Amino acid sequence: MCKLITAIKLNKSKETNQILKEILELQQYVLGYERDGMGVVSIEKTTKSKEYKVDIKRRYGDYEDVFKHAMTRVTKASVIGIHTRTATVGDKDLSNVHFFQIGDYLMAHNGSVSSYSNDTSWGGSFPKSTIKIKETSD
Repeated sequence: MCKLITAIKLNKSKETNQILKEILELQQYVLGYERDGMGVVSIEKTTKSKEYKVDIKRRYGDYEDVFKHAMTRVTKASVIGIHTRTATVGDKDLSNVHFFQIGDYLMAHNGSVSSYSNDTSWGGSFPKSTIKIKETSD
């Protein structure tokens, strides 16, 4: 079964950061059991008043670097999400590791999204994103 942890920072205290780090460290072992992918999204406010930096790191296989990436984002990010995948449907590869983008939305879910297809051959189209998202590949 997939696992999802999402944290939204409500204040900037060092104590809050430490609590989240401790929670994530306690979950690291359990999250590593999911064998079909791990993704992290972090959102942090930039110095410009209404802009945010959105960063995604996803892996299929070795998750240690993804988890370390999440831990480095705790102090700056306003939002951190970690999703691990155990495939029930779909290919077992990086293309199905969450978080994924549809238009201006980043999504992750547990289970399946019924009747959804990213296939636009039927003539429809999904809106292009107006948000710049950096996918970390290091």
